[in-house]
Amino acid sequence: MAGCVDDETPIQPDYPDPLEVVISDVLGIPPGVVFDRVSVEVSGYDWQTIRVVEAPYASGRAVLTLPSDFGPEDLQQVDRGPGAREMWGYWPSTSSDPDALVASLRTDIFAWNGDQKVGLLSFTDWTGEGSTIGKSFINFQLADRPFTLDGFTGGAGSFIFNNCAFQRGWNAFAKENASASSIRIRTGIPSDPPGFDWYFRSL
Repeated sequence: MAGCVDDETPIQPDYPDPLEVVISDVLGIPPGVVFDRVSVEVSGYDWQTIRVVEAPYASGRAVLTLPSDFGPEDLQQVDRGPGAREMWGYWPSTSSDPDALVASLRTDIFAWNGDQKVGLLSFTDWTGEGSTIGKSFINFQLADRPFTLDGFTGGAGSFIFNNCAFQRGWNAFAKENASASSIRIRTGIPSDPPGFDWYFRSL
């Protein structure tokens, strides 16, 4: 019967779209240093690595395709608000939707020459010289639903959230060194923000 066939058809999960992060025109590569691939870890539940994403680096370009096919069991609690297990949540804040779940790129994107790790890549407006105060580093986070963060977490290593809005799917966000002891989080980052470039840093 047609009805039986329909009933046995598995329901495909409604995953958000993957995101392509294009790495090109990398600045600061020392003479004689070469690399042929890049990799980055995706963290999720309990800060565990839930995926390693790699891409070849050729002709001065690499494209990291960030996956989105994670189940809820893979993802991390969004915040450390009331009722959250200490340090299990990602953001030291209270989300507008405490049931939201996230996966996040770890800060370091590694550059490899064969099996040798030779450097780190950052998308930033800091050239590597002078103070990082007022400078930002772009990172990416996957959300299973929309949520916002607002407010200020005091103390050393404090975070400032100014109505940060995350959408379902992958989001770019900036971590700005607002002062020597505070980080401002900004969302709504365009795909090609002016003044930002990829920079290489040797290990």
